[in-house]
Amino acid sequence: HNLVYGAGVGRFGKPQFFLGGLEREEWRDGVRILVSRREYARDLSPAPAALRADTIYVRLESLQRVLWERAEAWERRRPDGALKSALDAHGFDGDPPAALKSMAAAEAETLILHELGEHRAARELSPAWERMLLGFTRRKAELFARAARDHLADCTVTLPVLLQRDAASSLHFWFSGFDGMRRELFPRLGTAYEAWRGGDHGRALSVAVVAGAVHWRRVCARTLDLYETLGTDAENAVAALAASAGSRL
Repeated sequence: HNLVYGAGVGRFGKPQFFLGGLEREEWRDGVRILVSRREYARDLSPAPAALRADTIYVRLESLQRVLWERAEAWERRRPDGALKSALDAHGFDGDPPAALKSMAAAEAETLILHELGEHRAARELSPAWERMLLGFTRRKAELFARAARDHLADCTVTLPVLLQRDAASSLHFWFSGFDGMRRELFPRLGTAYEAWRGGDHGRALSVAVVAGAVHWRRVCARTLDLYETLGTDAENAVAALAASAGSRL
């Protein structure tokens, strides 16, 4: 019927699902990628992209909705920064609806790259990582573990590919979402982004990404080792690890 259905468990054990029209299907490195546009049913907190086993789901309607919300929030004060640069790259001031539609189509690729990175990380970390996430009851431990794996995925796939392609608008888009615990854990990356904006041609970013791939692989391995050693008592140790993981980079 040319439809795509996706479901899984998101952050803090929240079930997620959607049913949408299938726009296209492709394969990369043995991973199936399903891209949907119009959605007919969904949960209340839609994720624009997700990985489940060997399938990546990208939801253009949800991505465009998220971009609208972020652009509306930005317009209240119109601060300078990564989001402004990303919006400018798509001509937001001239035609906001067209710009956000263009941005959603372009940045679907950035989401795909991140999920490919997640898939690679999942192969390295084994299924025990997902069991660990599902077993966590403390938000800090889960947020830290997810942020650490996000950094591993982006330092091994997303950011190296965007830098190689010299994809300026996509780099701005990626850094517009670089906040919260992810930024706290990896401040060096934010500094390197500012150096790139200042004209260093990505040298600091490239160095930070290479160092990050090594560092976050070790952190993820340490996190998993704590879980496998301590079981349900690992959460306190994982939460403590979050306080020092970024300072070692």
